[in-house]
Amino acid sequence: PQTMQDISPPKLVAPLVAYLAHPDCRESGSLFEASAGSFKKVRWERSRGAYLDTETPITLQDIADHWSTITDFSASEHPDDMREALRGMWDRSLL
Repeated sequence: PQTMQDISPPKLVAPLVAYLAHPDCRESGSLFEASAGSFKKVRWERSRGAYLDTETPITLQDIADHWSTITDFSASEHPDDMREALRGMWDRSLL
């Protein structure tokens, strides 16, 4: 059987890595998928999630009780990068 390296050797991924490292490239903080000559930008998607009280220990039962909210993508958010993805967490921690 073929291995992943047989199907997508480094020479088919390296051009994207080299471009991202080039001084003319303005892309930063993004996520890309590269394999077998296919290059795609991947965007973040997350559910709205559940916000639990951090003043008391969060238990497995708390997670189970909120699981449908944690995994509900009906009103998902699409942060542009990791900074934006973490912004809400930082904002909540400063309250």
